[in-house]
Order: sequence, then C-alpha cells, then structure tokens
Amino acid sequence: KYFQGRYVDWDNYLRRNLHKDDDVLSIASGRCINELKLLNDGYSISCSDLKIVPSYDASVKLFGTFPFLALDIIRKFPEKEYDCIICLSLIYNFNKDDLDNFFCHVNKGLSLNKYLVLDPGGGGDNCFSFFWDLLYLPIEYKMYSFISKIIGIPKKTLVDFNFGFRFTNKDIIESARRSGFEFVSLENFNFLDEFCRSILLRAIISRSSIAQRIFSILGRWNPYNRMFKFKKVSNKFPNL
Repeated sequence: KYFQGRYVDWDNYLRRNLHKDDDVLSIASGRCINELKLLNDGYSISCSDLKIVPSYDASVKLFGTFPFLALDIIRKFPEKEYDCIICLSLIYNFNKDDLDNFFCHVNKGLSLNKYLVLDPGGGGDNCFSFFWDLLYLPIEYKMYSFISKIIGIPKKTLVDFNFGFRFTNKDIIESARRSGFEFVSLENFNFLDEFCRSILLRAIISRSSIAQRIFSILGRWNPYNRMFKFKKVSNKFPNL
C-alpha cells in the first residue's frame, strides 16, 4: 500500500549505499516503510521517531520484532554509535539552528569515517521555489477553493499550513561541515512531485505522457528528492 513513488527511489538508493553487516539507525522512521523492506531482506536497522508510532504493533505482527527507539534528534543524540545513519524527509521541519543541532547530534551517534545518508524532503531554496510557494500555489488554491464553493462542490476548503523550510544544497553541506562531516555525493531524483502539488498540473500530468516527459525535464532544475551522502571525518563540533 505505501511502498510506491519516492519510497521506491529511496529503496534503490539505500540498497546501493548500505551493507547488510552495517549497524544502521534510521531517524524519523514513521511507518518504517523503507526500513521494513530492508529488514525483511536481512539488513540490520534500528528505527526511531519522537515516540513509538501507532503502526508499530501491526508491523511487528507482519515482520517480527525489530528495534524502535524514541529519539528527538534535535534535543538529544543516540546512546551508541552506528555504522550508518539514514534520515529521509525530515529536515524540512527545521530552521537553521535546528539544522545545526541535527548534524551535531548525528555526529555523536555515528562512528568515525562512517556515513550519514540524508534526503531533506522537498526541493531547494531558489527562484523557482519562491515563485512556486509564495505566488503560484497560493493563488491556484484560492481560485480552486472559490470555484468549488461557487459550483457547489462540498467540503472544498483552503487550509493555510506551513509546509516547512527550504535549504539550498550549499546550506546543507555547510551546516554538515561545521559539525564534522565531509560531503561525499549528491543524487537527485523524483522530478515530478513538486509539480504535482498543483491541482491543475497534477491533472495534466496524470492524463498526458507528453506532459510527464516535459515536466520531468523541467523538474531537473528543482528535484523533489535530493539524496546527500556525508562522511564523519571529525569528532570536533560546536557546543550547541
């Protein structure tokens, strides 16, 4: 039910970058969609989130017992060091100070010369995202809500919600560097999801393979998923 879209992309990347003998910690695991797929194939992964999630008991019934930790990564660090830490679609919730705390605490939970794999969640901070988030999408949603009310479509309301923070690649790399990490690589994928936030474009893309190809090309300037790989090269980091 849940293993589709970006989860498949994440799975492909993780299988190329993790080893089955690594002791891995996943931060903000949620339903553990990717983690359960990997655990089922013999990888050693401890999951975590702010608290034990409601789906944990059901997951245990399906896949057997697996470790799940309560961990608020911006306020405390893991109790042991791991061979690899993965974090998928979390740091868009953080401001710059929280981002620095995140990297500092991840450093303390990672063995020297081992790796952090990170997807910020959402596209970068650039001219496109400024236009997209602050101009186009708010206008489109207001028009959609207004038209829905006029023509009598029920339960169509506009919700004003903060969808988080955007960071440039440079912002993320620099914050990681200050906490003892070396940038290793960056892979971009999922070039349609940003456009699919638009009601109009989502309808067009779902109905036209040509539109899919066109927007996939345009989306390479602002990929929805940016997979960073960092290596811990130092135990020195600021006291945050």
